[in-house]
Amino acid sequence: MPSTGRRVGMFSKIQFLLLILGLPSLIIPAFLVLLMADKRTNNHEVFLQPKPMDSKVAVTIRTSAPNIIKDLKIPVPASIPPLRRCMNTIWSEDCIDPCHKYNVLTKERQRKQIIFSCDKNKLHMRTLYTKKPKYIFKIQFKDSCLHRMTDRYCDDGKAVPNIVHYVWFGKMNFGFTHFLSFLSVFKIQKPCLILLHADNVPQGSLWKYFLQIVSNIVHVQRKQPKKIYKTKIPFIEHKADVAKLEALKEYGGIYLDTDEIILQSLDVFRNFEATVSLEQNGTVANSLIMARRNAPFIKLWIESYRTYTRADGSKHSNMVPFQLARNSKNRVHIAENLFATPNSKDLHKIYRENVDWSKNYAIHMYTRLHDHFFEEKFSLESSQTMNNTAGAIARHIIYGTKELCLQRG
Repeated sequence: MPSTGRRVGMFSKIQFLLLILGLPSLIIPAFLVLLMADKRTNNHEVFLQPKPMDSKVAVTIRTSAPNIIKDLKIPVPASIPPLRRCMNTIWSEDCIDPCHKYNVLTKERQRKQIIFSCDKNKLHMRTLYTKKPKYIFKIQFKDSCLHRMTDRYCDDGKAVPNIVHYVWFGKMNFGFTHFLSFLSVFKIQKPCLILLHADNVPQGSLWKYFLQIVSNIVHVQRKQPKKIYKTKIPFIEHKADVAKLEALKEYGGIYLDTDEIILQSLDVFRNFEATVSLEQNGTVANSLIMARRNAPFIKLWIESYRTYTRADGSKHSNMVPFQLARNSKNRVHIAENLFATPNSKDLHKIYRENVDWSKNYAIHMYTRLHDHFFEEKFSLESSQTMNNTAGAIARHIIYGTKELCLQRG
């Protein structure tokens, strides 16, 4: 019996030692798990992966990040794949959730912006990481460095370089249609550079939001042209018409009006030295023009402004280039109406009806006409449930689907 007692005592001591030695190995992992869980709740998002469910059940996404909707319920039909991490406040190409909420007032800690410089023998292009949300690299219109950079980095062997040009004159707010146009260029055309020819850069939350998405946009500083062949240009629309032709002559590329939206890549037209589309019988749609640098058709178009007068209206913008195109078919490719249909006479087909735009390479939204004739607001929020061509195109560009957004419960 005494020997048995000694064995029990020895065994108890061993147990005690094992407990003392093993306790830290249990406490430390538990502490780390709690610490990681606490850190996750301080991130921008906490995503709860949904389980398969029918259309009457909703996924609940909870987040502690500021300025993001809390307890957002999104009905998820069984046919839709499980949602992925797409509650990011900044759009990214791997995000495919239908109609998640964008918070355009958000600010990232830093954003990317390309900058470049030139000396006699070298070109320098690099990505700058900046905390300034509105910073954009600036360069003068005819700066030789911009010529050298586009020649070096944007020449992919095609006649028309993959450079997109916009003209922006005056102090204006960057509206929803402008945002769609620029976003369509970035997502679908994927240009080497986006050159914004402007005296003042756009304003507003959507502009700052776009800059957080895109880094390869450059502010090409230039003044509004005052004269063309010694004739004064009184209207800002005519000044923009001249500036767009000068941009194409100087650098080549793809010019878009700020309310022209790309629906398919334009690369199929980049081997023609110039391409235009028809808007109506007897007119060219100058809302989208493609041309190589110093294209003869663009030179002819600029030369035609020798007969320009202030009473021209749209003569030199739409009618004259149509006649030039008919008389010099070997210098310009006419893409029928693939860039501007429905046209301005069929505006109801854009904002009242649903039309088949599957063959369109682009569409002109005629923002000014919409604002004049239609009371319905065309915005990020309203486009989610607009059952018309405009709504379908907006959803196609932003969310990658033309279908109506799911109603939030």
